[in-house]
Amino acid sequence: MQMDFLDPSKKKAHKRRLMFGYFLMSIVIALGTLLIFYLAYGFDIDRKTGDLIQNGIVFVDSKPKNAKVFVNDIEQRNRTDTRLVLPAGVYTIRIEGENRRHWERTIDLNGGEIERLVYPYLLPNTLVTEDVATMDVLPSLATQSPDRRWLLLSDSKNVSKFSVYDTGDITKQPKTVEIPANILTKPEAVSSLKFVEWSRDNQNIVFERIYDTDKSEFIVFNHTDPASSFNINTTFGIKPKTVSLKNKRYDQIYYLDNTLGRLRVADFKNKTISAPLLEEVIDYTTYDDIVLFVTQKDVEAGRAEFRVFEGGNVYPLKNVAQSDVYSMDLSKYDGKWYYVVAASADNMGFVYQEPLSSLKSDTKKPLTVTAIMRLDNPRFVSFSAGTQFIGLQSGNKLLTFDLEKDHQYRLDLAVPVPVEQEIKWMDGHRYIYSFEGQSYIVDFDGSNEETLVTSLLDSGPFFDRDYDNVFTFEGSKSQPDKKALTITVIDDR
Repeated sequence: MQMDFLDPSKKKAHKRRLMFGYFLMSIVIALGTLLIFYLAYGFDIDRKTGDLIQNGIVFVDSKPKNAKVFVNDIEQRNRTDTRLVLPAGVYTIRIEGENRRHWERTIDLNGGEIERLVYPYLLPNTLVTEDVATMDVLPSLATQSPDRRWLLLSDSKNVSKFSVYDTGDITKQPKTVEIPANILTKPEAVSSLKFVEWSRDNQNIVFERIYDTDKSEFIVFNHTDPASSFNINTTFGIKPKTVSLKNKRYDQIYYLDNTLGRLRVADFKNKTISAPLLEEVIDYTTYDDIVLFVTQKDVEAGRAEFRVFEGGNVYPLKNVAQSDVYSMDLSKYDGKWYYVVAASADNMGFVYQEPLSSLKSDTKKPLTVTAIMRLDNPRFVSFSAGTQFIGLQSGNKLLTFDLEKDHQYRLDLAVPVPVEQEIKWMDGHRYIYSFEGQSYIVDFDGSNEETLVTSLLDSGPFFDRDYDNVFTFEGSKSQPDKKALTITVIDDR
């Protein structure tokens, strides 16, 4: 019996073979790791030229699903939703559904980039509209809860009375509710209501009631329990210029004095009013406990300043030209705070990322501007649902800033929207607006601008929770001499 393991020369040879094997294995593992790394970042070999290329990935989805996908007019094997692996380059992606309007967008795909086209909405070629309820005249006011379940219509003869529709089951008889007369000042007076804000519970709405031509009061109306509604003015003995809900809670109310521009908080549960938080406030917006506001206090003539109030302290954000309109908003995206401010006379808006971190720093470094949005006479600014996009608007001209891609898109709508009309976000990727009885939608980048439904109220149209149905006000389909709340099914799958 041979005992090779006792032979020194054979032991050395075995060790050399073993080390060589380990060396080869290490090379294979390293090459495999490198290959996986390159594949993960989209690198590939062009089968025709043999050149090294870098691919990008495009996720394509649509509502409804199972739609055809075309890349540069070439139909792809899979339908939505699908994933496309494409070499870096410029592509026109088109999505086509049966009996539906197609959707199209041109993208510039970089190597290693992931593009998500998961929001396309394919509207029917023919919209079929039916009456939900007919009426002699349009409602004086229509508003929808943030969760899109409740649609409230104010009676044209009695603005304090509402019909409440459940968009989840529009066939149900609407509930009739009314603002209690005992909380109104001079309930018999001719009056009108202006919508201010919904609370986050989808039950309470703030209205401004205008009566006797030039008098006003603010009402918190609970449509599920009208008896719990209250009058902000009479409850606290105040005459606010404007009000807003703190943290979207109906019982915590920011309000601005009518004359001195003092900002305070009224606490409904404790029936208390705070000391002035700020003075000489021209306009403001809030998020949680942060107040973003504009003032001319301690500012040179002809100028104004956007400032931030947080934790009892005030921080200067941006000095701007004195203007007739100041626009501002703040929100979170991907865990970071973003602030945007604009003065109409400056013809631009400024976007800041996490500005409070710099403002609170002792280093006194100049505040970094994340983006400058150049638009003549900006009047409105807002974040999309999901907050990926910031929209700056002046009439039919908009500028959209994509926080994820750090890219701006300039929109020049075909419709001549008046400068005083605000264009709203329909969802996380589309704008929606109505003009001269017709509603329109357009993607954040200006592509796919389309007509939707007739809309005789600028506050509409409205959608259900899943955007399967659209509700609007137009001429009745069943009684030509009447108006109607109508429903149009845009996705029945």
